[in-house]
Amino acid sequence: MKRITLTLAAAAALVLALPLVAAAAKTGGGSFPPAGIDLVEHELKIGLYEVEADGSTGRELEVLMFKGRMLLERADPHTNADGHRQIDFVVKNWDAFAYSQVLDTLVTYSLDEGSPQRLSTIVAQNPDRDFPAHFTFRVRFDAIAYGESFFEDLEGEPDGLEFMEVPPSGNRRTSPTMRGFETARIELDHPELGRIRFVPLECNDTSGITMMTFDDKVGERTLRTAAR
Repeated sequence: MKRITLTLAAAAALVLALPLVAAAAKTGGGSFPPAGIDLVEHELKIGLYEVEADGSTGRELEVLMFKGRMLLERADPHTNADGHRQIDFVVKNWDAFAYSQVLDTLVTYSLDEGSPQRLSTIVAQNPDRDFPAHFTFRVRFDAIAYGESFFEDLEGEPDGLEFMEVPPSGNRRTSPTMRGFETARIELDHPELGRIRFVPLECNDTSGITMMTFDDKVGERTLRTAAR
C-alpha cells in the first residue's frame, strides 16, 4: 500500500482520473471509521414523465440510468443528542449523467459549487451499536441539458436505512437500495413534447473506496492507492 500526503483540492482533481477499485480498509458490522475522504460510484434511476394540464404526473416517456461519482469528506464519529453514534459529512464533488433518447441530449446533474453544501449524516439506527446505519445525503446541484442549466441550486436529499458499511461498496446486502428522495421536482419545457418531469426512482451505490484518512496527531491527510 502506497501512502502519499495530498491536499483535498488535489484529491478532488483525481475524481475523474482515478479508476475506482474495490474498497479498502472498509468497516462493516463493526464500528464507524475515523474521519476521511471517500470516493463513491452509484447508479441513479430517473423516470421522465409528461406533465398533465392540471400539474399531475402523466405518461412515462423514458427511464434513465444515471452514472454518478461522488467525493465526500467525513468527520470523526460522535454521539448525538439522542445517544446514537453519528458521522457528519459534506459532499465535495458530484456529477451524474445519462443520455436521453427521448430528449436526444445528455442530461447531467452536477454539484452547485457556488452554493454552500448542507451537512449530510450517517446515523446509527440503534444506540448500542454503529450498524445498521441510516444514510442521508444532502446536496445542492444543477440540472443540465442541451449544454445549459435548466434548473439551478436544487436541493437533493436521498436517504436509506440498513447500511452495514462505510463507505458503501455496492453489495446490496450491506449497502441497500435508496428509495427515499426529496419532494422537489425537476421539470423541463420541451418545444415538441411539452413539459417533462424528472422523477427519482432509486439509487444504488456500485463501488466505494476510502481515498484519504486524517491523522489529527500529525496534521496529515494521507491518500491511499492500491499498490500495482
